[in-house]
Amino acid sequence: MKAVRARIRPCQKCGTRNRVGRYSIRLRPLCGRCKAPLSEPLSVTFPRFARLAAVKARTRRGSLLLGAALGATLTFLVSGPYRAAHESSRPPTLRTDPSVKPPLPPSSLRARDLQNNETDLGRRAPSPAPQPAAPPSVKIPPRPPPVHAPSPIPPIEYADRVNGFVFYTALGEGHGRLTIMNGTRLHAIAKLVDPKQEKSVHTVLIRSSQQTTVQNIPDGAYRLLFALGKGWSQERERFYEANSFAEFQRRLVFTTSESQQGDTIYEYHSVMDVTLHPVVGGNAKITDIAEAEFARF
Repeated sequence: MKAVRARIRPCQKCGTRNRVGRYSIRLRPLCGRCKAPLSEPLSVTFPRFARLAAVKARTRRGSLLLGAALGATLTFLVSGPYRAAHESSRPPTLRTDPSVKPPLPPSSLRARDLQNNETDLGRRAPSPAPQPAAPPSVKIPPRPPPVHAPSPIPPIEYADRVNGFVFYTALGEGHGRLTIMNGTRLHAIAKLVDPKQEKSVHTVLIRSSQQTTVQNIPDGAYRLLFALGKGWSQERERFYEANSFAEFQRRLVFTTSESQQGDTIYEYHSVMDVTLHPVVGGNAKITDIAEAEFARF
């Protein structure tokens, strides 16, 4: 049995002394108690670093020697043919020909060109100066007649009537009463029309979110027409904005009845309330009509 040589390393975290064998130097030993990595002592780390540095130095020295040898070989191979070719060639000789004149310097060439130009200009006749070309004729179109601006539109004057303003009434002696409530955001014009006479017996204005009461309505069945909108025009008798027209489908019937109790006689008259806006539990239905139908009464 071969004995294993071990080393004692204290743990820097918990202080436990751990026995580490030689085969564990290349690995990362851990503490047997807290499992923390054990650091190598200086006596172990320094020799290994020294060996690594020596190996790297030898490798670098060998690489430098190999590079120098390769460089010298390539230089010899490349420069050999070039040197041999130059050594065998003779130096060139210059042969002078008396019939060939040497080239003139640049200054002499410039002076000769100027002299030739002056000689040519003296022989040639002066050319006439170029005449300016006549401008092309441009036809100016006739000026259009002035456009007259349209006359400004006259401002629209809205008739700001109070709530309950009566435009027309023909009600006589009667006891019926009708309350009209306008819960919309628009103003309303209501017409109480007598079908027998084919005309309105009462025309009244109900402003937005307000109500009015019509009294002294005689007995009979009436049609109730109304228009909704903004900006009432007295001249045109209509709204300028959001103009809509409708009619209640059911006739409004006003009656008068009497009852006697002893020597006392009691009279009962019809009292109605209508709304121009939809309400929960309402039983009245409306129908849209044309503006001509509304203006007919």
